[in-house]
Amino acid sequence: SDVCSSDLYHTGLPYGYPITQPLKKYLPDTPFTVAPAASWVRFKLMQTGHGNDNQDHCGEFCKKDRFVVLDGDTISQKPIWREDCGMNPLYPQFGTWIYDRANWCPGAPVYYDNSDMNLVGGSNHKLALEMEYYKNDSGGGANYDISAYNIHYKDFSFSNDVAIDDILSPRDRKSTR
Repeated sequence: SDVCSSDLYHTGLPYGYPITQPLKKYLPDTPFTVAPAASWVRFKLMQTGHGNDNQDHCGEFCKKDRFVVLDGDTISQKPIWREDCGMNPLYPQFGTWIYDRANWCPGAPVYYDNSDMNLVGGSNHKLALEMEYYKNDSGGGANYDISAYNIHYKDFSFSNDVAIDDILSPRDRKSTR
């Protein structure tokens, strides 16, 4: 097979509580082996913040960074945030739909974040997700929902690079030639 994948994380985790459980309880380092025929891996992540604490309005209304760490090296750092909620085409909506949020907007799709790495087939690695440190001392609840996968690919293999420039038949417009 040219492609294989595995589920890395599919979880919800509390965020910012006075920490009684370490974040690694919810996001443990995840070992994986690159498929033997693969030459690169895509880490596909979807993460959204929910809830509203009394301190910084986390996790839904605060911008915090997430780190993707491969074998101890940070390969991606990204704020979990959407700045375009007011541009949502579902109009009119009532309530707080215009306010930016932690990577989602009411009625809009949630986008994946992809990190691609060239890795040797058969090699062993460890992936970790980490969040910016945040401690809530004022009560309320914040959490993140996370889904993460790794997809293993072979190098592209093709003898032709083709594209469709024009459709000749059927068509209902006059030719430009």
